[in-house]
Amino acid sequence: MKQKIVMKVQMSCQKCRTASLKLVAKADGVSFVGLEGAEKDKVVVIGEGVDAVKLATSLRNKQKIVMKVQMSCQKCRTASLKLVAKADGVSFVGLEGAEKDKVVVIGEGVDAANLATSLRNKVGHTELISVAEQK
Repeated sequence: MKQKIVMKVQMSCQKCRTASLKLVAKADGVSFVGLEGAEKDKVVVIGEGVDAVKLATSLRNKQKIVMKVQMSCQKCRTASLKLVAKADGVSFVGLEGAEKDKVVVIGEGVDAANLATSLRNKVGHTELISVAEQK
């Protein structure tokens, strides 16, 4: 049975609206996505088996994750950046710190714990330093 979900989302520009619609359209079971309201601030989703909680979580603001990774060479840095860039929801990846030992990830709905675990398994010791909302 199809269901209709209407979510009020703070979207300040056309770019934000487009990004929100694209993000929601990728969700499982979604057959229609659109905007409504005088200010085009409500996202309408129609589909079967759509998880409203997951949709709302995915539309939240971007988050910034900083992890300290034990990287002894350039090959390790490259491997860690490639690994993190493949994760769902990641929009930016970079290195920080004097020794380029901190991996910075910015994205929507990124699972920081899974990223840290993946880096531990593939690269080396990884310490999750911070997870904060990106403004």
